[in-house]
Amino acid sequence: MKSGNQEIYVLSNKDRDISSLNKVANRLGFDITPFSHANLPKNNNAVIFDVATILEFKCKAIFEHNRPLIALVSHATPSEIQHAMELGAYAVVTRPIHQLGLLSALQVSSILSKKTDDKEKQYNNLRRKHLSRCSVIKAVISFMDEFNVNDQKAYEMIRTISMSKNIEVETLCENLVKSTSCNDVYNKGA
Repeated sequence: MKSGNQEIYVLSNKDRDISSLNKVANRLGFDITPFSHANLPKNNNAVIFDVATILEFKCKAIFEHNRPLIALVSHATPSEIQHAMELGAYAVVTRPIHQLGLLSALQVSSILSKKTDDKEKQYNNLRRKHLSRCSVIKAVISFMDEFNVNDQKAYEMIRTISMSKNIEVETLCENLVKSTSCNDVYNKGA
């Protein structure tokens, strides 16, 4: 293996696929590493998989970790492409394998994989914030009761503490709900 080249993992039981991918990928500066469905490293390197091999071995390991996934298909018929996308591929490469086809599939799958990661992080963050709304409401009500202020002033007080402690409002409110006295938190935070 040449040093400095990025690895691309290949899951195919066809030696011809691996040989062809190796030749094309090496010209592009990539190294091809064949793997069995049992020993796929958990990193973000691209994976090229033969759809027939996936179906034959019922491999699910490559889909457990978001990474650039590229399906290797024979004819690129609409049904083959649809099947590849249903399996989780972000792009397809057709046989015979050409440099431009492989390079564009790597680019597309890499971009879509990154966007999927970003959207997943955004979703998880929004979900966490949504789930913590109950804590925010409880904290605001506690401040309203303890300091005899309206909801807007109570939230403003919480936000001030949040900014002074440099933590998210939601995290602060979860801690406030667990604490015994808002007055103690307000006096320490302000």
